Amino acid sequence: MNSKIIGKWIKHLREQNNLTQEELAKECGVTYQAVSKWELGKNIPKIAIIKKLSLLFKISIEKLLE
Repeated sequence: MNSKIIGKWIKHLREQNNLTQEELAKECGVTYQAVSKWELGKNIPKIAIIKKLSLLFKISIEKLLE
């Protein structure tokens, strides 16, 4: 898994759904700083968060991690 590619994909999905980092963070139960780190490729969300993201954005976990 490439954290930078996953981060760009998360950012794209967030923006496509008109969410701020803070709004996405609230949906996932994390801080907006965590979302920022994901989008910058510094961290990858934990599997429980990845599951929430896939449900929120209505995409498969596999697609999210491609």
